Amino acid sequence: MTHGRREKRSSRLSAGSTVCGYRVLRLLKKLLDIIAEGDQLILVFELIKGPDLLEFLQQCGGRVPESLARYYFAQLVAAVGQMHAIDYCHRDLKLENLMIDACTKRLKVIDLGLASSCELAVTLGVGTPDYMSPELIVGKGQLDRKAVDIWSLGVILFGLVAGHLPFKRSERSKSNISVLCSNIMRNNMRSMPQDVSPECVDLMLSLLQQQPSDRPTVQQISQHPWLKPDFLTQFPPSESHCWPKQLGQALQQPTKIPAVGKSRPQ
Repeated sequence: MTHGRREKRSSRLSAGSTVCGYRVLRLLKKLLDIIAEGDQLILVFELIKGPDLLEFLQQCGGRVPESLARYYFAQLVAAVGQMHAIDYCHRDLKLENLMIDACTKRLKVIDLGLASSCELAVTLGVGTPDYMSPELIVGKGQLDRKAVDIWSLGVILFGLVAGHLPFKRSERSKSNISVLCSNIMRNNMRSMPQDVSPECVDLMLSLLQQQPSDRPTVQQISQHPWLKPDFLTQFPPSESHCWPKQLGQALQQPTKIPAVGKSRPQ
């Protein structure tokens, strides 16, 4: 998958806040330029050549070793920490919105279309159902948007080490999310492979706490025993078997920049 397109957003998007806020964050997809065209803004982003994390998992056979999961999860935590530090939340963190740069093998967070201030707010139905927290589904009262991001981190970590997301949809209809929402509200998680370390499971369960106030902050996550040894690791794990052939092949392929107006939708 290649992402190097021009994205159009409503002029309601604040170029002085959200846009310029994530322009400088190195773990997020880099914003190169902002062009005003009538009542719209055209956002010009860097070209990222490589798979998203969902594609990467599929290339790896469904799940990855803990060492590789920790490598990418540490970068994700750092990226979310950078956003939270300037009081912005992503609000749609998921495997499909995390890309691996084939040239550096490092993570990039993309699709900040729902990113907004971390101020407490009433929000209903924002995000992707499989990654939504219980309070987001209920939609009553004020939401701690940082805690909503933290829940999504737990779902992502679960997917990396288990090969499937924690909460199951209806077997009869994948489009019917009523069973999914019920499982989330009842904390009815799917099984975890037995070879996942207790430390990893402990971190994961802390992120998926039903009560937002019981979830750790990004700073607390970075100090967790499972993550702390490799937090902000500069180089990927040495195990060559962790890397699918497709990622190595991508390094040898010429970069193709899509023509304006024919970009692949994200």
